[in-house]
Amino acid sequence: MLLATLGGARAVMAGEEMTIDKYVAAVNDVAPVGGGPVSVVGGDSVAFGLTVSSSASLAGTGVTITDVFGANELEFQNADIEGCTEQPGTLSCALDLDETSGAVVILTFTVLAMPEDADGCATLLNEASLESEDGSTATSSIEVEVCPPDSAGGTQGGSGASPAPSGESGAAAASPAASGPSASGSVDTAVSGGPGVLPALLVQLGILLACGAALALAHVRALRRE
Repeated sequence: MLLATLGGARAVMAGEEMTIDKYVAAVNDVAPVGGGPVSVVGGDSVAFGLTVSSSASLAGTGVTITDVFGANELEFQNADIEGCTEQPGTLSCALDLDETSGAVVILTFTVLAMPEDADGCATLLNEASLESEDGSTATSSIEVEVCPPDSAGGTQGGSGASPAPSGESGAAAASPAASGPSASGSVDTAVSGGPGVLPALLVQLGILLACGAALALAHVRALRRE
């Protein structure tokens, strides 16, 4: 039968003679929190724990742990016990059960990077089996979610509209240019300018008076000639 446990699955032999429970012990030296799926990315260090237990009759006997993994998904780093040999995708470790008929083994792997064209996350399956000297066996497996590196920081988005420079207010940016005379003449421009109305009117008045005086003088001279 198969019993669900946090981070792994427990396989139990008939008669409860021998069991193995595989789980994620740590990711980058930090134990996972909660019972949800464990997610990793390429370059992460993942430590799988194996809890072995058996009936008292197997105390002090030897067992063999075989861990099967994807050679293109995981790279074996180390085990906390001696007597392990590695073949591509397979790790075998010899273990002597103690007087309590149990043991805990930690196997550490490095997660290999996903292909660049990978579409979303993938499920990594890691399976371990246990075999005793008398031929009893048990298996347990664990699934880990492997995702490509987060690319959100390199994504360019937005509406495409550039904000106004910080030195310009919205009103200034929207105001038309006020330099130069308008089509209606310099007086209209001066009138629309506010504080410059009076000086401009005085200048215009002086010009008109000067033109009027010149015309009057010319008229007087013309009369005298007659």
